[in-house]
Amino acid sequence: MAEGSSAPESHDGENPYTPPQSAPVAASTLPFTVYDVFMWSWSIFSARMNTCLSIFWGIVGVNFVVDLFMIGVLEALESNVRNEYVYKSLYIVVVFLNYVFHFWLVIGLTIAMIKIARDELVSIEDVTSGGPSLLTVILAWVIRWILFGVPIAVAVGVILGGFALFDLQLGVASALLFLVVSSAAGVVFIIVAARLSIYWYLVIDQGAGVFSSLLESWRLTRDLVGTITLVYCVQFAVFLAGVLALCFGLVFALPLATLIDTVLYLAIVTGATSGGLNPRFSTKESTQLEDEGNE
Repeated sequence: MAEGSSAPESHDGENPYTPPQSAPVAASTLPFTVYDVFMWSWSIFSARMNTCLSIFWGIVGVNFVVDLFMIGVLEALESNVRNEYVYKSLYIVVVFLNYVFHFWLVIGLTIAMIKIARDELVSIEDVTSGGPSLLTVILAWVIRWILFGVPIAVAVGVILGGFALFDLQLGVASALLFLVVSSAAGVVFIIVAARLSIYWYLVIDQGAGVFSSLLESWRLTRDLVGTITLVYCVQFAVFLAGVLALCFGLVFALPLATLIDTVLYLAIVTGATSGGLNPRFSTKESTQLEDEGNE
């Protein structure tokens, strides 16, 4: 070695002559896309199709039988109860209980779909375990529809005012008012629907309260209105494809559309990224299993 030359400084015992290494490529941090949600859903549905179909259509079948039973009860009441006030009171009670039972069934379906999406076993106990969430879900559902009702009521009021202008021979003004108000109300409705779209899951899956579920849904979906709206469009496209397949396709389309909604929820709450792992691998249980497998 020539005099006066010196080797490069070494840090922490590293070979000073090792060529510089390229930095590791970071995992994608881009938000998940509509394509991601659909492909995750399709992957899960393909792997667990029998479970999805049996649970979904089993619950639909129970729902149908209960509806038939309710119709029979109401017909019996109409035939045998002579007092009008008693009949109306019993009618309201029967219809209310029927709605409550439907909520309970749908909660059970939601629990089952979440477990399917997380690649967990589903049992009949899961489908019938919706009782603890029932009251909270119903109250949150009522409040959400009240929030929906505000822009709808405003739009209806303005549109009725437009008809009054039309009667005053102000047809152009009323038409413009109708277009502006109906468009604005439609945009507000879509935004509110997207921002409050996962409250149901937050109650059932995370035990959130009536107001906390709505507030947390509003927070988590802050930058996802466009994605959520497009996912709804994909769900409608899946439904339409089932209808076009001589309606037989609905046997598969409706459970898949339901699963898409569940996967969307999981993607939101787990912070799934575009091209990343399927959200079903983001649970603590599966993470622990992966860690044990690497040991």
